[in-house]
Amino acid sequence: GGGGGGGGGGGGGDGDEEGGARRGIGILDIYGFESFAVSGFEQLLINLANETLQQHFNEHIIGREVRLYGEEGIATPHVEWLDSAPAVQLIGRILSATDDTWRLAQDSAADQLLLQSLHATHGPRAASPHPRYRVPRIGGGRSNFAVLHYAEEVPYQVAGFCKKNKGSLSHDLRRLLSS
Repeated sequence: GGGGGGGGGGGGGDGDEEGGARRGIGILDIYGFESFAVSGFEQLLINLANETLQQHFNEHIIGREVRLYGEEGIATPHVEWLDSAPAVQLIGRILSATDDTWRLAQDSAADQLLLQSLHATHGPRAASPHPRYRVPRIGGGRSNFAVLHYAEEVPYQVAGFCKKNKGSLSHDLRRLLSS
């Protein structure tokens, strides 16, 4: 599985507006979530963006509206939503562990070392298991881990995680950041 989610949509007006400009509206589909047979490092980063957008939407749109209705004395039913903060926090910890592991082992064993560390730190046998971390039933977590996202549980294959995380910035991007 893996969640790609999101996508832009747009619309245009029925015709030209004043001065030839068209008006339109863009839509972000935060509920879109793609599922893949194999998800890797890139998909984890995409899902981090999706979880962050979901968290922002929930707090700033739904939460804000509920508070506003309350301030205006409008009765509203209790609204609950899955808080994405724990998933965002977990992915941050996974990325931090990926950085740490790469510093310790810069060879093919780095990914397995990372996986062992993740299972030991966040898995069900950890001193303080993370509520969104899963060791997949299939394969017993020998080559993967899973994150319970807002849409579904997504297993990630660790092969290549450390090397991809180490990737350097392109010359153009480094030049842009230094200017």
